[in-house]
Amino acid sequence: MPQPTLKAFAEEKKLADYCRTGTYTRIQGIVPGRVQYYKSLVWNVIDDSLATAFPLTKQLLTQKEWDDCVRLFFSTHYCNAYQVWKMPYEFYTFLAREPHVLKEKYPFLISLLQFEWKEIEMFMMEDRPALEYTNQGHLLIDALVLNPELEIIRLDYPVHIKQPSDILENDKAEYYVLIFRKPDTSDIEFVELSPIFVWLIENIIHNQHSAYRLAQEAANLFGYSQEDLIHHFTIFLSQMQKQKLILGFKK
Repeated sequence: MPQPTLKAFAEEKKLADYCRTGTYTRIQGIVPGRVQYYKSLVWNVIDDSLATAFPLTKQLLTQKEWDDCVRLFFSTHYCNAYQVWKMPYEFYTFLAREPHVLKEKYPFLISLLQFEWKEIEMFMMEDRPALEYTNQGHLLIDALVLNPELEIIRLDYPVHIKQPSDILENDKAEYYVLIFRKPDTSDIEFVELSPIFVWLIENIIHNQHSAYRLAQEAANLFGYSQEDLIHHFTIFLSQMQKQKLILGFKK
């Protein structure tokens, strides 16, 4: 296949720059009176992709605020990803690092974008093989095999449990959310975690200790009653088994 010449590449770049910025310079082979249709088509793809990725954010912002954000991103940011589904990540990180008046009006905006992006990322991620497991075992005594398609994220605002319009400045705190993809349906689940359950899951993953042993360790580390921890761990792990975070027991 013949490679495009430098001249052709330069003309293509002019067209791309016009679609991004709206500033037109003469482009060879393009009828000036029709060039705006290219811009409209490209804009619709960008806008639709971001609106689909961030429905809660789009609903929160006014139409002008949304359009201004998308135009700023599209006109000034050069995307690194070649796959359209990854573009929302660059939109999220672009707004996270750039000063913007909307972050003052909506202090939780970046947390909301992060939360919405993580659902896409988890859904689209490559499959991760699970360890071999059996369905026979005891949640407290035996080593557990967890769904490997999981992540724990930290949020500054409760965007996972409150409507964006209801979030207040004094809602700011540390929130931990477990995100995982269910193996049978590929549905994405979100579970809010207390710090002790974050500690529990991380130790099950990295140390592969039994929940009973971890209850003993947690009692010594955090000063909780071991009996209370065993009770709470049992309830939590039973629920996680039903939701397919816990796949089974290590062979």
